[in-house]
Amino acid sequence: EFPQNQPMDTKNWLGADLVFDVDIDMEFLNYNGMGAAKQETQKLIDFLTNDFSFSLSELNINFSGSKGYHIHLSNPVVLELGRSERREIVDYVTAKGLNLTRESSWKKRIENEVLNFIENSDVSGFQEIEGIGEKTAKRLFDKKEDITGQIKRKGIGHVEGFLGFREKLVKSITDKMKVSFTGDTDESVTADTSKLIRLPGTLHGGTGLIAKRVNDFEKFDPLKDALAFGDEEIKVKIDDEIKSKIKFEMNGQCLEAGGKYATVPMYAGIYLMLKGVCDVLE
Repeated sequence: EFPQNQPMDTKNWLGADLVFDVDIDMEFLNYNGMGAAKQETQKLIDFLTNDFSFSLSELNINFSGSKGYHIHLSNPVVLELGRSERREIVDYVTAKGLNLTRESSWKKRIENEVLNFIENSDVSGFQEIEGIGEKTAKRLFDKKEDITGQIKRKGIGHVEGFLGFREKLVKSITDKMKVSFTGDTDESVTADTSKLIRLPGTLHGGTGLIAKRVNDFEKFDPLKDALAFGDEEIKVKIDDEIKSKIKFEMNGQCLEAGGKYATVPMYAGIYLMLKGVCDVLE
């Protein structure tokens, strides 16, 4: 209410968007990494729309300008949520403190995936679960009907006689279904009601890419659609400390820069300069 006031507690906080920051660690930009960031963001979108009943039209999806995406929710329901409530939402989508003995959307989701896996797996399929050897896999295959019957009657949290297998399979499935943030840093963005988030339409100082609103998430290619500079060639001088070729991907291309000098498209030269690995000569 009073943004000019100091200290912070005199500003009279009115509310804040619910914001999520999904990034993937990568040394240099590449399509595999950006694809992983899109996959994790899609998982988050699915949780917000299916489990929390927000509509897609309420989600503002923005490319961060670097290695991932920001999702903003401005629904009045979330504006006054405190840090602890926002932290609980993060814990939910990342499966922290998951309790499979209680009814929840997570429990139903995991049970469906577990049943699908068991019913459609042969011995080799069971062996794909980390920690399950051939002998145990054969025993589980022979007991498929017993296991699935228990899950359908009592739920995944009450299966008897297959505890070790259940834990391994549930962990494997949960790891694939949960949203993976880049450590505590990205998770803290959601809980922090005073966190500043990059505005769409601005240049990211670490990449030279545009942080921009994404209208068609499925088709959006951040390494092409967010380019701010052209493809005219420029000459760069590689930092003396760089001893091996730099490999990265932008604009649908695999690019390399190595040796003392390199000629690259302008968008690539700006990116490498901002990464601190070269100087632009012309």
